[in-house]
Amino acid sequence: MGLAIKSVVSQKFLLPPLRELELIEYPGNYGSQILHDHKYFQFTALISGRMNYVFPGGSLAELNCGDAIIITPGHAHNWHLSERTRTLQLMLEPILPEEYGELSRLFDSSIHEFRILHFNPAEIAECWKKIEQEYERFQPGSNLMISIFLLEFMVSALRKAAGSGFGLARTAPGIQAAMSHIIRNYQKRITLVELASIANLSISRFSQLFRENFGCSPIEFLVDYRLERARLLLQSTGMRVKEIADYLGLESFSYFSRSFKSKFGYSPGTLRKHTFDSRKNLL
Repeated sequence: MGLAIKSVVSQKFLLPPLRELELIEYPGNYGSQILHDHKYFQFTALISGRMNYVFPGGSLAELNCGDAIIITPGHAHNWHLSERTRTLQLMLEPILPEEYGELSRLFDSSIHEFRILHFNPAEIAECWKKIEQEYERFQPGSNLMISIFLLEFMVSALRKAAGSGFGLARTAPGIQAAMSHIIRNYQKRITLVELASIANLSISRFSQLFRENFGCSPIEFLVDYRLERARLLLQSTGMRVKEIADYLGLESFSYFSRSFKSKFGYSPGTLRKHTFDSRKNLL
């Protein structure tokens, strides 16, 4: 069995809710027979070749050249391919209606395990070509351009889903209201009791529905949302790290640093230094 060839776009070039992006070229007779899942939505599009995903219970997703699959967080699967296959793979967090409108409906609880969409293979290849060119240029605003290319591709996916009879579902109004409250007040102290009350649901029912819609608990989402904002502020402002922690309502600086490193794999100070050094190289 040969080795897969990966081209990885650094997470530093992706804006929320985008998390990981890879172009992977697999040799024939390749795959993973071990059941595994992901904490994020997985979006895989085939530029060439074929690929099969198998889910517990016997569900099978057969992908051909031009097909794409969306797999929801926490759904175990394995996969296999018999011929050389080239894929664009993206991991992303739930897309919020407050930030991206209708696009949020593409990644919601209407997906039981997975959703398959059909593209022209040239459309997938063109998306990657634009991303690769922008990534290699490394100019001011490259992270914005790469995110724009991906969001443009996601809009194309949304339109294909809407036109294929999937009947994209909307998040329950109570959950939407609670989510809006988090987005507007993330710098303040927010409790689970407060959010459940806004949703007009019991704490247990609210927590269940929230996890079904967004793949995590409400408090986990709040913490992740703050950390994503911290990452943006570190990359785009001159605020000191401690100032950012205070601005986001994080009372413990040590907790902020530990949580940031756990989520992104590097400390806030490391990201700030990398951003500063990158800007110096552009001058």
